[in-house]
Amino acid sequence: MVINNNYIDVYPTLKENISLLLGEENIQQKSEDIEFSNTELAEQRRENKFAERTASENGSKNEAHRVIRPLENKASFLNKENIAEISFQGNRKEIYFNPLQNRLDLNDWVIVETENGCDLGKITKLGECIYSRWLKDERNENLPVHSIKYKANPKDIEKYKENLKEQKVIVEKVKKMSEKYKLEMRVTEAEWQFDKRRLTIYFLSPQRVDFRELVKDLAKEYKTRIELRQITHRERAKRISNWVGVCGRPICCGSFLDQTKSISIEHTKVQQLSANVTKLSGYCGRLKCCLLFEYDYYLEESKRFPKLGSKLELNEGYFTLIKFDIFKENLTFYNNEAHNFRTFSLEEIKQFAAQNKIIEPKDTDACIVCNKLNDEDLSELLEISE
Repeated sequence: MVINNNYIDVYPTLKENISLLLGEENIQQKSEDIEFSNTELAEQRRENKFAERTASENGSKNEAHRVIRPLENKASFLNKENIAEISFQGNRKEIYFNPLQNRLDLNDWVIVETENGCDLGKITKLGECIYSRWLKDERNENLPVHSIKYKANPKDIEKYKENLKEQKVIVEKVKKMSEKYKLEMRVTEAEWQFDKRRLTIYFLSPQRVDFRELVKDLAKEYKTRIELRQITHRERAKRISNWVGVCGRPICCGSFLDQTKSISIEHTKVQQLSANVTKLSGYCGRLKCCLLFEYDYYLEESKRFPKLGSKLELNEGYFTLIKFDIFKENLTFYNNEAHNFRTFSLEEIKQFAAQNKIIEPKDTDACIVCNKLNDEDLSELLEISE
């Protein structure tokens, strides 16, 4: 305190008065707590300043540094009122907790939480429809659910568009870098996270690629976290997502299928489909996703019928089962010697089986469809299967 330019020390008197009320020990303890709190705060400030200076040196001067804390998993809070499906670049879709609820509508652009920052996406589904699907599929996988932060403003949309433009340039740069290191990879896309805290490079390759030197160069160039992700041809088609199938609707993987599953020649055998590679393969050059949809039904219904290749003993000779219709419940047999066909109903076949006139093949993997194929057709089918 200053009175008439004279300094008067009032701290000892104030300390004595407080000591009388609280006791000397309490004063000492509180002083130590305050000192510890100030020390902890000072350390945190030094850490933040160091991180901010590091970010500035890495070329991130325009990005305000934030200490990224672990995100809370909001899966336990989800219900049909606050759930939202967000679509990102490359048709990637994720479930998010929507604290804004009625203030957001379909097709709104929003900023959402990510593990290391924030990203921008569009709301594609809301309400009970997506909630029931989440309960059925994703909840059992214990996937974390993060939160929507706020509705994107015009400046955010403009920044997003600038990121999209820069991504095209990055793809060309990465292609040249991969040629420099003679890497057997086909770079397809580059994807900036909205806040540029992560850059993901997607590529196709028939084998594993050692891209450590490439990652180092990219990290020096863009001063951010770099991820190189190897994808399949099926995932590549899903990321494009603007194709229309032979059914007249958008292709399955780009419209409603969130997860891609492997499809093999076994799916065509069970459904007794013709070995036409052109009709069976999709835009990705692999077997179509729709072969999965009825596979389980055909597999279950086929248990009511004899196996393909079964022999039927008649007066005219032996007939071989070449196909059956699970809907009409008809079975078609063929006689190699007489070169004629015979069709029977399922009930008639059951009567023949009761008379021990049906002989099923010993090989459980016997396939009449495959036996009819030549080596070239079979190799093509195996090539497009997974």
